[in-house]
Order: sequence, then C-alpha cells, then structure tokens
Amino acid sequence: MKSELGRRLAGTKWLRGIGLASEEGDYHVKVNVEALTPEVLAAVPAQCGSVQVRIEAIGDIHARGKKH
Repeated sequence: MKSELGRRLAGTKWLRGIGLASEEGDYHVKVNVEALTPEVLAAVPAQCGSVQVRIEAIGDIHARGKKH
C-alpha cells in the first residue's frame, strides 16, 4: 500500500513523506505534505486498497540545527 501510493505521488514537490500510523488501534497510511492545497486533495486518494489514507500538512522539513 505505502509503496503503491509512493509511486503514485512520486515527483510531487509538496510531498514530505508517507508512513504507516496508528491512532487508538486504527491503522492508516499517513501522507505528510507541505500544505493542504486543492492539488494535494485531488491527488491523494481517501483509501489505498482497503486502508484509509490521512493527510497532514507539516510545512517544510529542515535538518536539525540548520537555520534558513
């Protein structure tokens, strides 16, 4: 599931990461993005196979200790 979604979203500039997550026993695929935009909402499916996909806007990612 995660690999399939990764291939589908590869090359998008807003993607920050894809992982598996659990919240109160509910497992889902979590897609981290720069911001929730219409493009993101159109590209990321609600489900991948039978697993729910959740999107979280996390902004830019920077290495620790680096100032930008």
